[in-house]
Amino acid sequence: MIKNNLAVLMAERGYSATDIYNATKISKTTLTSLVNNTGKGVQFDTINTLCKFLKVEPKDFFLYTKYDYEITNFKENDHPQSIHDHRTGEIVSVANFYGLNIYFDDGTIPLSYEYTLVLFNDYQNDYYNMMELSTDDYDSRSYRTLKDFFENSPQIFVTEFMNDLKKYIEDSSEIYSKENSEGILTIFDRTVKLNIKKS
Repeated sequence: MIKNNLAVLMAERGYSATDIYNATKISKTTLTSLVNNTGKGVQFDTINTLCKFLKVEPKDFFLYTKYDYEITNFKENDHPQSIHDHRTGEIVSVANFYGLNIYFDDGTIPLSYEYTLVLFNDYQNDYYNMMELSTDDYDSRSYRTLKDFFENSPQIFVTEFMNDLKKYIEDSSEIYSKENSEGILTIFDRTVKLNIKKS
């Protein structure tokens, strides 16, 4: 997977898109597409102009990770488990288990891996939700692949992955919640805020 690093290069130098437009005459539409990494491609002339203006080389302009990924499925895959206060016996949280399929292609053998996400509904805090990756099998290929992606990919790819997963989960009809609620999705040391709708 390849992305450009224009937004970071601009921020480091204190440039706005207008500054670059005024200096290079690259269209604002093209600059916006590059800054947001939404374009399908970029012309060599544009890269050349930007590299000259920013005083960088093409290797500084692009970011790369060997992984391509696609989130392909998210479903409830086990019965919820109640978590009780050991002193009072009251239910303080319910753990719901979800299967998450992610297709990873690292240029060798593309495989679809299944991960388990656990959603904790905290009954004592207005249904505050915490979803985290289950890490029961640290030696599995699926765990090692995901960890390698998180540890060795530029942060822009990890951030995009977390945001893609957040949207996939929030748009899913699989999550049951009694009230509109907020939560946190945690994978390794990365977190992203969830907005879970009443269902």
